[in-house]
Amino acid sequence: AAGCVKQILYRPPFVVKVQYHIVPYHYYSSVYEYITLLLLFIPRQLPYRHIYREELKQRNQKKKERRTQKKNKKMIIDAQTIFFSFLGMAACLYFGLQLIRQFALQIAQENHDAVVEMDQKADQERRRKERAADQAAQAAFARVQPILTTAAAANLAASKSEDEQDKGLV
Repeated sequence: AAGCVKQILYRPPFVVKVQYHIVPYHYYSSVYEYITLLLLFIPRQLPYRHIYREELKQRNQKKKERRTQKKNKKMIIDAQTIFFSFLGMAACLYFGLQLIRQFALQIAQENHDAVVEMDQKADQERRRKERAADQAAQAAFARVQPILTTAAAANLAASKSEDEQDKGLV
């Protein structure tokens, strides 16, 4: 023996499909439950099926009308519309370019400030190195200066005697 289980698949608000599945008797716990299920799931016709059909037809008709209305609407483009469209686009383009210009100027100024700061740091480093080199030269000169004074005096005396000799020969 077998039972019949009814399954209704809904697509609101209309009943779309009714399926009946044959189920073997041993799936149920008692004969009473089996008979109850058989009585419950006797195939019946929906009493107002024609109403659903009419409602569905009306909805489809309304959809068709809306589609044709959308197709029949024609856009009127005249010179005034084109003029104001171009005017609006030109204004947007102008203000957009001004915004881009301001942004680029701000970036250029920040870049310039950064370059000036880097130049100042490099100049300070160069001056510090020059001062260190001058101090090292002065320290070396201070160590060598006593030797130079005696050698310079001897050279000066020698050069004077040579000059006197040259003048006498000429």
